[in-house]
Amino acid sequence: MKKITECSCQIYSMDNAKLIGSVASLGVKETLYQNDSGEFFLYGKGGPSTKYAKHCCGNLIGGSGITPMTKEDAQKWVQENLAAEDYNKIFPAIP
Repeated sequence: MKKITECSCQIYSMDNAKLIGSVASLGVKETLYQNDSGEFFLYGKGGPSTKYAKHCCGNLIGGSGITPMTKEDAQKWVQENLAAEDYNKIFPAIP
């Protein structure tokens, strides 16, 4: 799947990106990816009562979106959503 973000004209392709980790809860699934150039992005999908909801014909419906993330944002997301050993594999400490 490819998506062009509205504000940056950047194309994010999940087909060629490295899957970092995924989490699902309360009708939301989020997956963190890293592309070949090292940039991180979050793909999220959720139902009508989630932050991914969209307006359609006066109603809220489920939706999805891609959010570009800085390395620091990605680190925070991993800390909050994945296990500590996963964090250390993804972001190894520099000796």
